[in-house]
Amino acid sequence: MAVTLRKVTMEDAPYLYEWRNDLRVRENCFDTRPFSFESHIQWLESILADTKRCLFLGIDDGVPVGSIRADFGENECELTWAIAPSQWGKGYGKELVRLLVLTLECPLIVSRTKPANIASERICVAAGFQEISRNERETLWHLRR
Repeated sequence: MAVTLRKVTMEDAPYLYEWRNDLRVRENCFDTRPFSFESHIQWLESILADTKRCLFLGIDDGVPVGSIRADFGENECELTWAIAPSQWGKGYGKELVRLLVLTLECPLIVSRTKPANIASERICVAAGFQEISRNERETLWHLRR
């Protein structure tokens, strides 16, 4: 596995749209509704224009395998990720998080997962995050540096 991260561009919209609208992916998102390609384009344009957000595409041997985003606050940043369903179970989630965490200079990195999303919980544990709280809606994870 030789995964690299590169910043997302508008040309990546079809990948991101396909992954995010996949039913299996939506089940692991906090907003499970499907959405139109037009609304996806509006969302992506807003993300790319926002200086407090960075969205990356994970690439392995020329193949897009997932995306990871960092949303920056005052003293923390929050990570979210989505792996292409065809690439599930291959370790790409762990690798995308590891690669991005290496580059971040935030004193606190946060992630939120749905309690039923065991794969993302394993990713958090592998990256060194500590479980801070858990309820029926979400599990909160922190990685302090």
